[in-house]
Amino acid sequence: MRAVSWGRVALLTGILWLVPCKIVVAQVVSPNTLLPECSQVVVGGNEPSLAAQGSELVAVWQGGCTSNVRAAVSRDGGAVWKDASAIPWTGYAYAPSAVCSGDSGRFYATAPVFVDAVGVGIGVVEGRFVAGEIVWRPVANPILPPYGSSKNPTSIAIAFDPLSRGLFVVFTKIVNAAVVPGPEEPNGTLNHERFEYRTIFVRSTDLGQNWEPQQVMTGLESSGAKIVTGPSGELTVVWENYILGKLIGRRSYDFGASFGPEFELMSLRDNVATAPGGWDPESSPRIHPLMRFNNTGCMRAPAAYSVAVDRSTGPRRGTWYMVTTEHATGTIGPLTGSVSQMEPNDTYATANPFEIGNDVNGSISFTETGYDVDVYTFLGERGQTLWMNGLYFGNSLNPSFAPAILCGDDLASITYVNCSNMLSDGTGPSAIYTLPSTGRYYIRMVPSFGGVGYRFMLRTLTIDSMSVARDHRDILLSSSTDGGVTWSPKVRVTDGPVGSEEMYPEVAVDEEGRVHVAWYDRRDAVSCGAQTNTYWSWSADGGQTFARAVRINEETSDFGQSEDLRWGVGNHLGLATSPGKVHVVWTRATVNYKDTWSTVITDVPTAVLVSGLRAEERTGRAELRWQVGDVSEIGEFRIHRATGAGEYALAATVTPSLDREYHWRDETARAGNRYRYRLEVVRRAGGSIWEGPVDVLIALPASRLAWRGAVPNPFADAVALQIETPNRAGTRIAVYDVTGHQVAVLLAEPEGEDTVVRWNGRDARGRLVAPGVYLVRAQLGARTVVRQVVRMK
Repeated sequence: MRAVSWGRVALLTGILWLVPCKIVVAQVVSPNTLLPECSQVVVGGNEPSLAAQGSELVAVWQGGCTSNVRAAVSRDGGAVWKDASAIPWTGYAYAPSAVCSGDSGRFYATAPVFVDAVGVGIGVVEGRFVAGEIVWRPVANPILPPYGSSKNPTSIAIAFDPLSRGLFVVFTKIVNAAVVPGPEEPNGTLNHERFEYRTIFVRSTDLGQNWEPQQVMTGLESSGAKIVTGPSGELTVVWENYILGKLIGRRSYDFGASFGPEFELMSLRDNVATAPGGWDPESSPRIHPLMRFNNTGCMRAPAAYSVAVDRSTGPRRGTWYMVTTEHATGTIGPLTGSVSQMEPNDTYATANPFEIGNDVNGSISFTETGYDVDVYTFLGERGQTLWMNGLYFGNSLNPSFAPAILCGDDLASITYVNCSNMLSDGTGPSAIYTLPSTGRYYIRMVPSFGGVGYRFMLRTLTIDSMSVARDHRDILLSSSTDGGVTWSPKVRVTDGPVGSEEMYPEVAVDEEGRVHVAWYDRRDAVSCGAQTNTYWSWSADGGQTFARAVRINEETSDFGQSEDLRWGVGNHLGLATSPGKVHVVWTRATVNYKDTWSTVITDVPTAVLVSGLRAEERTGRAELRWQVGDVSEIGEFRIHRATGAGEYALAATVTPSLDREYHWRDETARAGNRYRYRLEVVRRAGGSIWEGPVDVLIALPASRLAWRGAVPNPFADAVALQIETPNRAGTRIAVYDVTGHQVAVLLAEPEGEDTVVRWNGRDARGRLVAPGVYLVRAQLGARTVVRQVVRMK
């Protein structure tokens, strides 16, 4: 379904870049497209994920209708979407899903699933297009998280490494570690659950047919892990440590078989104690280690950062880009007075007044039916940044409660805008919050227990002149050219005014090495910051500077006066790139429902010529298909082909005709090979536009490929490896060092009834390699096996 409400075909953003040796182009944002109508849900956040492979796109999100996970596909670069939710899972738990692109037209999706007599596991499915429709199949039995099944897995990420053809999943397992008795209440005893959070990594070396033993990556102070795969096979798991205020990583040099120790990536001024707008606590919890209980309020908000790696052939290939949401640094204002609670103050009309700079002292009791409610009020100005903290005493069994922050001059229309946290010992992180409007604000104390006293502190925060972030939540970017060890100074991506909260960024790098960032933004909010739009910006200089941010959504998210946190957009949107295009999917939220929308951002020259390039295997040959909008500008099509990791060579030329759809069959393609294709569109006016690459594997009949032995191992001078393969000539064997760099290419030779591969410990130039661990990788068609050998002095 396509919905256009702006009355325009495309929005020209007017972004022009003068890049040496590049054509100057503008960017076009297409009309928004509503994904299949079952995307609407009533609670939770849709939280869409997106993957692209050529012109084929797959999106998954939390949906409504018959299940809690939905999927949609596009085969024309995002112009038209079709429902694709016939996923063969036995059931869905209400938790986020994820999707990634594989190779040869494969996509992999994952989400929690119900497992009979076990609880909740993680299902992984593979999707491939057959006769124009995507067909899903489970790749293996569900992954069963360790430590029991007390809570659903969350923060799920999935990634595919094209070099090793490894499939990786990382997730956070929430464990109910204890039930702590609470105080005696009028209606009985209140118990509080104590949770532990562990990040788990698991990999498959056979495209999900089998999963290796799970690896526990972190302690209890982390969540929100992501997988980073580099262009040379580097693999790193990254997460946020809330106690240290840092992003931490562990790196693997053997494609995920093992990991080294933790190392610090960068400091992160995450606003832990103030939840982002649009936070959904049900589907995306995180926990601060000081508050491992179920009533932890704002500190259960999700980590908000994203990382991408430049895989282009440009000069910045291998560069990491990290986007984070961080608060400004500044000087806390002085204490100017103290206010004590005056009863009654349980309504907005009877709220106790105080001023910024005051301490507020009060107590919560059981003197009323249910729980006491205390309300306070102050006046603030738009763009004024505040520092908040507090503590309470008298009930040590409850670790925290979260005072609500509300906004509105009219008592009949009070809008929930945020919350803060208070710890019983006063050691919790401070909350930073920039006021979205000028007017009256309220602080409302509604804990889940009584019998406590409290002190709430509210101060001004004067922003430092050197602070990159300017308010309580800005999006910053930093880059690394050494795999995350050292980082460039952070730059601000967003250009909204102070007080316009930006949250949940995603970052991606296109085939030209340009950096794209999309996020949810409140700069257009008209009252109390209650409206959210989706924005996008890009950089052509490696993230040093960014173009003017552009709003890409047509319909605004608006939760009105709702105080229910579950109105929200979830904890992420979807961002992916394909040749010449950027794709974004996001959630639009209202008081009553949510739905999922998409758009395509395109360079003007490629927007009117070719779309839908794809490669498919047909009866043992490769076939390319594409569509043309206007052939009058096209001189000819040139098809360039590469075999495996080889170089491209001209394979054929096709003369344009009056047809709008084209196909070309590669009659020289052979079984057991993987081919990559690029389509060069030669313009009559001069110059070319490139589409692709797309790839396809011409499969062999079912066969076995396996290592049988290595003698001697470790070795000093040479090692002989036995391999089982049905096609010696078609098996490619190469040696890699632990960083993923190719060292030498080997040949499989007959020796009696066996096939043997010998390596003399020398590289491609005949030089002896250094002592250490090396990986011998054999590949036959879609099957890859790796054997580790050790060279000694």
